[in-house]
Amino acid sequence: MKKKVLFIVTALLVVFTASAQLSVKGGLSLANLIGEDTDELDPKVGFIVGLGYDYEFAQGVAFQTGLYAISKGCKAGKDMSSSAIYLQVPLHVAAKIDFTPGTRIVIHGGPFAAFGVAGKTKAFGESVNTFDEDSKRFDAGIGLGVGTEMGRFLIDFGVDMGLLNLSDYSKAKNMSAYLAVGYRF
Repeated sequence: MKKKVLFIVTALLVVFTASAQLSVKGGLSLANLIGEDTDELDPKVGFIVGLGYDYEFAQGVAFQTGLYAISKGCKAGKDMSSSAIYLQVPLHVAAKIDFTPGTRIVIHGGPFAAFGVAGKTKAFGESVNTFDEDSKRFDAGIGLGVGTEMGRFLIDFGVDMGLLNLSDYSKAKNMSAYLAVGYRF
């Protein structure tokens, strides 16, 4: 009995992995904070880079996830800037629509979870760790995106909106947009 279960699990993993696509992506992000007392903040240019996993479980419908490093933060004039790097895992469902032979439009969306791994806040010449004792490292939210698959090449535009406050004393939340290019293996 154990051999049958092991065989079935192994067969499912092989089928699941064989029909999955791994990719690398990288590009630019534009981040800011939204919520109370964030009207005077300006967006901050950053980056997104990482590995993606795309499993098409039905014709034109896929599950997309991965592990991405993405910079988030904001600016307030020349005197203040805050930057943070998060490791982010999206859990998106994607609809893939054939556009021309070899080219598909991809619309995706779903939740994400992120964990802040590094950051620096500069204000009036002083610099401190963005993730001090008052700040929360964990973030979660909703992401939406649209892109195209052209053979093995990818272009993806997305927006992520955090749903959690960045600290106990602030109602500010992360928001970022990104434009990335990638390659599928």
